[in-house]
Amino acid sequence: MLRRHLPLALCAMLLASAAQARVVETRIQVPVQVTDRAGQVVQRPLQVTVFRDDAQRAALPVAVISHGRPVTRAAQSGMGRAHYGAAARYLAQKGYVVAVPTRIGYGVTGGADVEASGNCDRREYGPGLRAAATQILAVVDAVQQQPQVRRNGTLLLGHSYGAIASLEAAAMRPQGVAAVINFSGGAGADPVARPGQPCSTFPLAQQLRQQGLRNRMPTLWLYAPNDRYLGQEVPRQWFAAYTRIGGVGEFVQTRALGQDGHTLFTHFPSVWQPLVSRFLNRLPAADRP
Repeated sequence: MLRRHLPLALCAMLLASAAQARVVETRIQVPVQVTDRAGQVVQRPLQVTVFRDDAQRAALPVAVISHGRPVTRAAQSGMGRAHYGAAARYLAQKGYVVAVPTRIGYGVTGGADVEASGNCDRREYGPGLRAAATQILAVVDAVQQQPQVRRNGTLLLGHSYGAIASLEAAAMRPQGVAAVINFSGGAGADPVARPGQPCSTFPLAQQLRQQGLRNRMPTLWLYAPNDRYLGQEVPRQWFAAYTRIGGVGEFVQTRALGQDGHTLFTHFPSVWQPLVSRFLNRLPAADRP
């Protein structure tokens, strides 16, 4: 009888524990200073949403989710607060303290557009990506000052422009960053005016080549073939540029998703979560949550 009832008792205990645990959402401000393409220095506090599973008692690593870049200036200003609640809760339940900043020039943080890169045919991506990466690393440092947060095993994730900015942050070789996950990463795209044909693809490839030259941590690149922003072939060219001289990465193309595969991260968690879980499980033990 004991053997028969022990699993039921264990299940009850696990269910009770799960019912008591909850992901707590808080908001903080992180002051940052960045330099834009024109050399102007901009100081502003970032608005950051932080998620943590209150059942986790050990010291936890940080995960930062970085948002993309809407096509128009009006959409950038009107995007509100970057949240990604479902993805943040998924990572929090895996054992991360998850930070989602709204960067300078966007939504509730506001301010000048420090990530502007110039005209479509002559984009200069470096300064804007460095400004975004500086903000990402400032958020990592700020969250690591909180109780029960550890300095190793940091995970950087980003969607669209935020993914390339996360790779740029990793290429700055900050201490403790363990891996980067790129969801539909790219820049210079306009799905209406230039569907599947982003601006200045070669300058971005050069930027990614330099990132790969400086970055040796594992990266995961996730794209859908029907991405109306980036198309199917350009992301593969960018991945080739990143890995040609030393960047470490795995490129995964999913099936076609909905009307626009660029929404992979926001609309199709059932597609990407198993891929991310597999990637995280392959990290060295010291870098896992």
